[in-house]
Amino acid sequence: MNPAFDTYIQSLSGRDVTIIGAGVSNSPLIRMLCSAGARVTVRDRNPALPWEEWEDLGVFEERGRHFVELVETLRRSEVKD
Repeated sequence: MNPAFDTYIQSLSGRDVTIIGAGVSNSPLIRMLCSAGARVTVRDRNPALPWEEWEDLGVFEERGRHFVELVETLRRSEVKD
């Protein structure tokens, strides 16, 4: 891999990282962040994601309607700026 990327990922050890709208394609990223020691939260409403696998890695999960409300809040804040 890229040494700068590896350094960056390792710098996330012990830090809180949130993935909003994980999608199945982010599973490798989530595993990588967990392996680096990051405290990972995944926010998504899709029940088909590998939640059990991520839970075994120590991932904190947030599912459901409040996820949609969070995204809408973020969108509104972008419009104001």
